Amino acid sequence: METTKVKNIEELRNRVGSKGATIELLGYYSEGDGGSQESGVFYWEETSTEADNHGTIFAVTGVSIGRWKRRFAKNKIYFNWFGARQQDGTYPDNLDILIRVINYINNTEDGHVSVLFTGWYYFSNAVGIPTIIKPFVSFSGDSSRDDNKWTTSQGTYFEFGNADNFIQSMSINNIEIRGNGSTEPFIKMHNASNFRSNGLTVYNIGTFLNAGEVGLPAYDIKITNMRYYIANIGKPIFRLVNGAGFFITDMSSFTHIEATAPVWNNTSVMNTVPGTNFIDVNGNWDTCHLSVLVEKLYKGLEILSSTNIFEFRIYNSTFDYLRENCIDISQPNLIAH
Repeated sequence: METTKVKNIEELRNRVGSKGATIELLGYYSEGDGGSQESGVFYWEETSTEADNHGTIFAVTGVSIGRWKRRFAKNKIYFNWFGARQQDGTYPDNLDILIRVINYINNTEDGHVSVLFTGWYYFSNAVGIPTIIKPFVSFSGDSSRDDNKWTTSQGTYFEFGNADNFIQSMSINNIEIRGNGSTEPFIKMHNASNFRSNGLTVYNIGTFLNAGEVGLPAYDIKITNMRYYIANIGKPIFRLVNGAGFFITDMSSFTHIEATAPVWNNTSVMNTVPGTNFIDVNGNWDTCHLSVLVEKLYKGLEILSSTNIFEFRIYNSTFDYLRENCIDISQPNLIAH
């Protein structure tokens, strides 16, 4: 049977299938817009009554039984499949698309989903985004491109785990995240373990990660190859509460932007609490390992290269014991509070 081609999702939703029928989708809204990226072939499942999820399952208008289903490897989906629109100067909002994707993840049997982003996307205030409750989930920019960007507004865009759902193995990789001065954590982790992040560039977000709450700890967090630029928001970049195992390696180009601030360098370090802390540890974290060189500090930090920590501050923390690698320091003038 010859495969029929349709230009967009609107056409797909108006075409009733038959047993054994397949359709090739050319785009979500228009041909070539990414809606058919890597997998644009759909088959008709005549007995299905599954909900239309706007990405991998589509109902036909006026038809209660029968669905068009996308053929794809179940562990990999593309953000564009769910109707995402890339930044084109008009800032189309993709918040609802992110909600669709997280709902898709949460409706899988056991997680194991990799979400791929290819391009520049805008998201409005983080309202109504579900908590991710399935394990083995990753969000990654296409490593073959250099324009994987998210422009975000205010709020928490990713929340992993809750009191009823312990999850593990989450990651966010190879994406440039541009905030709007948000004072809410970009990511929250509760009752979760094994978070990984590699190859991120982050602008103008107060707290990137808030890990753990009373009774809902977070464990085993590793951040590698991250660049961070922050405005004067007055929030810790990482806030750790009740957990264990926090590691940072290869962090670079870390700047707190404040034109009138004095520069503190490794020859005149002032014993004053800055307005923005690198890490705020509030609870009992029994392993900490940082491998970053802080060369300048002015109400924040500027990391220009990657060897060893120069200054590390811990506030309001109780440690029952310190493991050998809790703070890995080879630079002088360490200030601890």
